[in-house]
Amino acid sequence: MPREVEVAGGVETLFLGFGQQGVEEVVGLLWQDTIYRRKLPGEGAFDVPGFIEAIDSTGFKGSWGVEILSDTLRKLPVREMAKRAFDATAAQFKA
Repeated sequence: MPREVEVAGGVETLFLGFGQQGVEEVVGLLWQDTIYRRKLPGEGAFDVPGFIEAIDSTGFKGSWGVEILSDTLRKLPVREMAKRAFDATAAQFKA
């Protein structure tokens, strides 16, 4: 387990964020790729359930949140975008 994950269990406030890189390599500038091309949790290569398991193993009992930076999702109606983000994120905790 990485040291950063081990430390997570001993702090009172921790902000955890996870999004998904859409593809294995950056397209264009890293900044543009970051703010326009992120995917929902579970749609990329990052092992989100494994990350959650590692954090949980520290005893972390804090809040979780999701931040999605995506041109595609920004174009959706707010309720649809929120539901898709919630459903995709919740599925990672069940995996």
